[in-house]
Amino acid sequence: LYLPVRGGPEAAVTAWLTALDGAAPQGGFTHKTLRQWKNRHGDDKGGHRSFTVIRHPLARAHAVFCERILATGPDTFATIRANLRANHGLPIPEDAPPPDWPDADHRAAFASFLTFLKANLGGQTSVRVDPSWASQTAVLQGFAGFALPDHILREDEMGEALPRLAASLGAPATPLPDAPSDPHAARLARIHDDGLEALA
Repeated sequence: LYLPVRGGPEAAVTAWLTALDGAAPQGGFTHKTLRQWKNRHGDDKGGHRSFTVIRHPLARAHAVFCERILATGPDTFATIRANLRANHGLPIPEDAPPPDWPDADHRAAFASFLTFLKANLGGQTSVRVDPSWASQTAVLQGFAGFALPDHILREDEMGEALPRLAASLGAPATPLPDAPSDPHAARLARIHDDGLEALA
């Protein structure tokens, strides 16, 4: 049972689960349907394990910035993006930036987003705290009302930990797909500095 932390390596874990079972994972559980699933997969039927994967906070904020704020189109936060540009001085173009957008401009915009996040998480903005950037501690506490994870894995450990977890339940020790779990890591590495760490 995978409990995703938004802004984390959801796509990589979902791809791994799909490779493990040969089918896409089932989602959309309610308290009732999750309880039924757990009963169907109880210890007398081979058992189950629940897990989540957390990401370094700076990398997580950067992924959310790239995928939900900087980008435009489906699955992005267009209204929040417009609010950040108009009311918080987020220095990003009206449309998605071009592929050759300079790293210096990307860094300045990301630093501005981190400044917004600090205010947002401190209740000092009118923008909702989205699960994509709520603290991972808050997200884990939120799981408590639904299902606590048996394992909390770090993104940089999941390449070894997930196959080991599958093997512990008698499933094949399926390796993770070759694709990087964070497609934005290279750009973050190019702009990373002590200033961004301090803001995060």
